[in-house]
Amino acid sequence: MAALFAATDGFCPHGGFPSFLAALGGGALVGWIAHRLGLERFATCFLGLASMAALQWASRGGLTALHFFVFFPFASACAYLGYLREEGGQE
Repeated sequence: MAALFAATDGFCPHGGFPSFLAALGGGALVGWIAHRLGLERFATCFLGLASMAALQWASRGGLTALHFFVFFPFASACAYLGYLREEGGQE
């Protein structure tokens, strides 16, 4: 999850190294929470998307239209990671 957050931050507009590090740490935290709570695909998708939107809002002072094009594949990847956990493929 940390790598997904960091890669997504790289595609979002107006980023920098501090936001990359925040995304890396935030993704690790979200991944740990999702694993500890045993979240399934939709809960993992919601938690990941809400966390990334909050991180982008805080680090860039708002969201642009490009963020929404980046968030769609990001949400799909979060849901896929939740699906893998749900099916037991990531234990």
